[in-house]
Amino acid sequence: MKPMLVAFISVFAASSVVADINVTPQQAEQLAKAGTIKPLAELESKAKSQVKGTTVIYSNIEQDDDTGVYEYEAKVQDAQNKLWEVQINAQTGAIVEVELDD
Repeated sequence: MKPMLVAFISVFAASSVVADINVTPQQAEQLAKAGTIKPLAELESKAKSQVKGTTVIYSNIEQDDDTGVYEYEAKVQDAQNKLWEVQINAQTGAIVEVELDD
């Protein structure tokens, strides 16, 4: 095999192994009832509090395949119509990251 093809296959294989697991709304509700993650309303409120004048455009919960940590991610729009990404540890409620979405 040619070195470039081997390098591509290695990168592709490594990237496909590291994948987060999407959590459905029904699963999220069950996890919240069990106390594994914070309630969705609490996570959404916390995300909105990080950016002034926000509307949540999109949100989801994923479980990190390596660490098992649940993370809530929200795309929120501020009063100037800029889109922000807010990441919150869904188990502890700790803010992980707030950044302007490019």
